[in-house]
Amino acid sequence: MWNRTKLDQWCDSALEAGWLAALVVAPLFFNVFSSRVFEPDKISLVRSIALAMIAVWLVKIANGGYAWLPASATPSEQRPPGGNWRGFVKNPFIWAVGLVILAFVLATIFSVAVFVSWFGSYQRLQGTYSFLAYVTIAGLTAATMRRPEQLRRFQHAVIITSLPISIYGVVQHYGLDPLPWGGDVQTRVAANAGNAIFLGAYLIMAFFLTLERVFTSFVRLMGIGQPANAEAQDWQSSLAGGAYLFVLLVQAIAIVWTQSRGPWLGWVPGIFLFALLTVSAVRPRYFRILLGLAVGGVAAIALFLIAANSVPALSFTRDLPYVGRLATVFEIEGGTGLVRVLIWSGAAEMLKPHEPLTFPDGGKDSANLIRPLIGYGPEAMWVAFNPFYPPELAQVEARNASPDRSHNEAWDSIVITGLLGFIGYITLFVTIFYWSLRWLGLVAGRRDTLLFGGLIAVGGIVGSVAIMATDGWQLRMAGVGLPFGIVTGFGAYTALAAFLHAGDKPDRSDLPRLMMVIALLTAIVAHYLEIHFGIAIAATRTHFWVFTAVLMLVGMRLLPVLPTELTMTSTETAQEPAAQPGKRAKSGKSAAAPIRRWRPSVGPSR
Repeated sequence: MWNRTKLDQWCDSALEAGWLAALVVAPLFFNVFSSRVFEPDKISLVRSIALAMIAVWLVKIANGGYAWLPASATPSEQRPPGGNWRGFVKNPFIWAVGLVILAFVLATIFSVAVFVSWFGSYQRLQGTYSFLAYVTIAGLTAATMRRPEQLRRFQHAVIITSLPISIYGVVQHYGLDPLPWGGDVQTRVAANAGNAIFLGAYLIMAFFLTLERVFTSFVRLMGIGQPANAEAQDWQSSLAGGAYLFVLLVQAIAIVWTQSRGPWLGWVPGIFLFALLTVSAVRPRYFRILLGLAVGGVAAIALFLIAANSVPALSFTRDLPYVGRLATVFEIEGGTGLVRVLIWSGAAEMLKPHEPLTFPDGGKDSANLIRPLIGYGPEAMWVAFNPFYPPELAQVEARNASPDRSHNEAWDSIVITGLLGFIGYITLFVTIFYWSLRWLGLVAGRRDTLLFGGLIAVGGIVGSVAIMATDGWQLRMAGVGLPFGIVTGFGAYTALAAFLHAGDKPDRSDLPRLMMVIALLTAIVAHYLEIHFGIAIAATRTHFWVFTAVLMLVGMRLLPVLPTELTMTSTETAQEPAAQPGKRAKSGKSAAAPIRRWRPSVGPSR
């Protein structure tokens, strides 16, 4: 590493402790002695961690250290001068992130409740201050994570933290929770998140990092990517694989027992996407058949959801345990589905031209004309929503309750940061999807780029128009149709690209890196789908931004996945057997092909 002094090393260690602490504290911590117990307390700690990380980083800069560490493989003669500030802007996500930051800042300056927009509301504390804390933690993670052991600590921090949380959910399901919660946490477990939807939203992100560890551990037992002393480490791979598998099963059980449709709708497609990308990366025998099975599985799940929600003959599925939750996904005539749709109706009205809002002192909203562009300000929806409150909502919700969230990330971004923030948020996710596929080798040229962009655009437009057509052409449902159309276009391109690039020879020496990209990408895709049926919380915001930073580092090869001494190279371990003297090869039998084994080699990567 290119630390210039001992103080630089201490600062980098403190920064690493900061992002590790954020990944642990955000999902795990809650305080039963606090008036709010969950979200505000979690966010207060995350903010404090971000401030401490900024202070440490400034000390490092003042000491002459690097603002952005070079890649670990950078030769000494190519050591960049100065603080290497260009590293912050030489990454593919910077413009999308900058646009989102700009939207939040402008929305806060022109907010209808500036103080609340900056510091956050009493109920959520998700103001611009909190948003910048998430971005700061992710940015400093990207600036300082350069060693493979740091990557493993990151992954294990996420996995290990999820285990006690998942176990707590199991404890609640069996009615063994010693804490007297006000609601029913046995039918739908909530664990450390305080809400079943929040718990499921967090666990589906941790699930895919655990799944990658399970896959890698058992693949090594099959002889792919095992160290040179494979026989001595077989038991270690077996033990690690078994431990990861146990964590994975507990996570899956807890996710199912949340009975939360939003997380499920992100989790299940994420599993199929993980399988699709993994088959494409590994290219096993009959991989075309396996690709077809993965695509067919997604189509079967989608058809089942549509049929269960629209075919009267399948109405019995609504009474089935767990399955019945999915059979009511499209139900908007009652329950939480109706509440969401009515809130989206009000959010759509906020976007249209209207009379200026009147403040308590009698003043008028001077920024009314540009509200569609800049929004009403973070955490300000509950202040601005009352004039647009649908009367029908009072029949299904408390009459004195004013929504502070749309329960849909698309509408939330439009209401709080306007069309500017909405465009930034869509751009950020599409950029993540695009560059991830490039790093996986599924976008390799101009044709692929145009095809990707076309399918994403068509998917988003068709998804929005199709779902609006089923709702009397009202704008309110576009917040669901657009993201699901985008993901459908993304999935269609991924499946198509896997077949288009079927002739490409996979570089299995790069398999650990590819698997890490796949795990992070599928976690982000699952999160993207989930937040359009729920509310992004401290844990999922923190994980999303840190996952994005790590994805960028791994994808751009700034962060190696394996240590140098374990770099995987292709070696010929068995040559064609020599013919024995005096004997001729049997006719019609070809000589034995060399056996290829993938193992680490000592020395620098080639």
